[in-house]
Amino acid sequence: MYILLFFFSIGSFAGTEDSGEIKLLRQHTEIDRDIRDILRFLNIDYVIVDFTGTGLEGKSYRIMVSEIWFGEITNTATIFNSAGIPAPHLQKIQSDTFQIRVVSELTGENSLRIHFNFPGLTLEQEYDAIQSDDYSLRHAYTKPETPIHPGESFFFLIYMLPYEQDGVKHYCSIETSGGNVLSWGKEFGIEHYLVFEMIFDE
Repeated sequence: MYILLFFFSIGSFAGTEDSGEIKLLRQHTEIDRDIRDILRFLNIDYVIVDFTGTGLEGKSYRIMVSEIWFGEITNTATIFNSAGIPAPHLQKIQSDTFQIRVVSELTGENSLRIHFNFPGLTLEQEYDAIQSDDYSLRHAYTKPETPIHPGESFFFLIYMLPYEQDGVKHYCSIETSGGNVLSWGKEFGIEHYLVFEMIFDE
């Protein structure tokens, strides 16, 4: 009887651990070919960020940004906190899946305009930029699934210029370098980029 109870307690503990999991997913965004052609012509980026896990439900969330010019962080700010939304039903996530759709572009005024589309609301932000069609909005993670821990911030999007070498522009080699995202400017000589972080709160 003692042995049976011992194994039952271990199984119960494992179930408790799994019940709070959150995963950040990297999936290929399916876009109709005609729409994809139009977005490319207009130099508009469209990225979908998906989360799944039983630990999502009941969490509020915050988004922070770091602006990096010539390798130096010139500004950091919290741009969104769902806990401060006047509508109570939007303050916390209501299910075990959560999606953010992000649309961005370089405007004629040399600014990066970004729309974050959350369930039930949209946030628009603008940031100074250089005149370049090379800005690219990209995932800040490379694995198909990345575990996320509530209360700990994580990088999830980067709006960046490429690293140039011998006349070739590189994005992927930077993403897979394994270095600190915030040090890419110094390491690769990137003139300007934005790093977006997120955190899930109890």
